[in-house]
Amino acid sequence: MVYTGRPRHRRTIAVDEEILNSVERSSDSNTRLIAARHLSLLTSMHNMRERLWNVIVTAGNTIRDKAPIFQRTWQSWCNKPALREQQCYLHLAVPSSSPPSYVRMRTTVKHHVAGTVERHYNMRNYKMMWVFMVLAAFLLVLQYHMSGLWVAGGSNVVGNSFGVLDISTDDIIRSAAEKLHLENLISTNIDYKLMADLVLQLGRELVALGCSEMAALSCTGPPLSPLLPPLYIITPTYRRPEQIPELTRMAQTLMHVKNVHWLVIEDAKNQTRMVTELLERTGITFDHLIAPMPDIYKTRKGPKPRGVSNRNRGLQWLRANATKGVFYFADDDNTYDIRLFEEIRTTKRVAMWPVGLCTKTGLSSPVVIDGKFSGFYDGWVAGRKFPVDMAGFAVSVNFFLQRPNAQMPYRPGFEEDGFLKSLAPFTPSEIELKADNCTKILVWHTQTKKNEPSTALNLVKYANTNLIDLKRLIV
Repeated sequence: MVYTGRPRHRRTIAVDEEILNSVERSSDSNTRLIAARHLSLLTSMHNMRERLWNVIVTAGNTIRDKAPIFQRTWQSWCNKPALREQQCYLHLAVPSSSPPSYVRMRTTVKHHVAGTVERHYNMRNYKMMWVFMVLAAFLLVLQYHMSGLWVAGGSNVVGNSFGVLDISTDDIIRSAAEKLHLENLISTNIDYKLMADLVLQLGRELVALGCSEMAALSCTGPPLSPLLPPLYIITPTYRRPEQIPELTRMAQTLMHVKNVHWLVIEDAKNQTRMVTELLERTGITFDHLIAPMPDIYKTRKGPKPRGVSNRNRGLQWLRANATKGVFYFADDDNTYDIRLFEEIRTTKRVAMWPVGLCTKTGLSSPVVIDGKFSGFYDGWVAGRKFPVDMAGFAVSVNFFLQRPNAQMPYRPGFEEDGFLKSLAPFTPSEIELKADNCTKILVWHTQTKKNEPSTALNLVKYANTNLIDLKRLIV
């Protein structure tokens, strides 16, 4: 009989794929994201299980071919009578004695008994049998031990939402080997240390050969799924005392968002070194660009169109580099709920949602009646067709690229309205409502308190102190 792999794992994978494929058609972006990650995880675990089982199958077939002891119920039989020992007494006559006298002697003799068969154990094969049994059991323990760590994450999980394993391979193998209690399974004639070393070496090779998917995952995180469209976050900024603190806060949020590209665009003629260093530390994919406001608008009296040159530079970058996904104008002085970014991934054209702490009404939001768009609620309408806050909408990259004239106007107070109008043909009735039909607030226009520029440091009094370095970080 030849050992074969168990097909039930494939059936399980097929069933799970059928379920996940149905989930992919769900309108809930969170459900689809979890389904994609689960399918990737399930496939990796299935591959690991199949490779482990193939090793066990190979070992089993080798035992069958080269260890006949298993086909004989672990016993060897010899076709000869059994040898028995028996004690007996001999009476020897003493010669030349009258009357005759005898001397009794006791001895032990060995003889074969007719009708019996000698039975003995081949200890060499007996030891080999236990070696292979222990190795096979170890493979099974290691398989489920590592699978459990993969799913649960354990106490050593760090990184993303699904877990990146940071566990010593040797620790896993030793832990699995200890669960077998080898000292209780193997004959005392077998060197336990030799067996432990053999199991450890086999485990190392097994992990290197059969668990390459897990090793790659621990370094790179879960692979991105085609179901996860890229997010382009366009953030205008300018040099001021609050710039680095606000970008730091926003970076801490975006570091938890998958497949995101951050476009940080400064209203300046040169990049700020501290901003570049901050972006590099985050590990987020980014582009640090500059887009100074045109001089014609700087010299005008009254309100100035702040952030327009920055956002238009971001739109220019999208036309040159992006082909799919969603983009969002996210200012650095807002507070964002991480759920917002997963909500907007599924935007097909233009999506909108409520923004908190806006104007005197404290809220800017689409008005929804019976699940359908009905109008806008905002503290400053001023005849705008789209009276919304900059943080309250996102646009599909593909939808934007089909409108080559779309851009933001240099008109203070009408930037959002002018940009949304430039996406024509597009009407308010086509708005995609997010945040649970606009019943949740996932972004707040918090606006950090303005700080005056710091006073100059007395370089004579504080020469050669840490304040020299700290002062360089403060505007």
